[in-house]
Amino acid sequence: MGLQLLDERLNKHLHPLAVVLMYEDRFGLMPELFEIFGEELVLKFLDIFAGKTITLPNRDVLERRMRDVRIWMAVTAKATDPNETTAEVVKELSNEYGVTEKHVRLLYEKVKSYMDKFSIRVQSDGS
Repeated sequence: MGLQLLDERLNKHLHPLAVVLMYEDRFGLMPELFEIFGEELVLKFLDIFAGKTITLPNRDVLERRMRDVRIWMAVTAKATDPNETTAEVVKELSNEYGVTEKHVRLLYEKVKSYMDKFSIRVQSDGS
């Protein structure tokens, strides 16, 4: 048909789905998701999550969890290194992440129990 939707404020063409998501204000963040992911991934997202309530962690929480996994990986990998003791690794990680050695050990144990539950192991990438 050759017709397009134009946002005159931005002088930008809009996808019809983006307009529907903006128009249906009850969809909350869907216009933003469309802007970030595009039509194909938003539709896939809707296929999976439509009608469900989801909670997303903030970036700080994810960064702390990544730190925790890195600590677990480092302690696990170094624990088998005959040139370095676990205590030395814990001390290094404590300094690197600005937490106490006790906290490093607690984080290690917490992540270890999760990884053991799902049979996840540390493996060298070969480099």
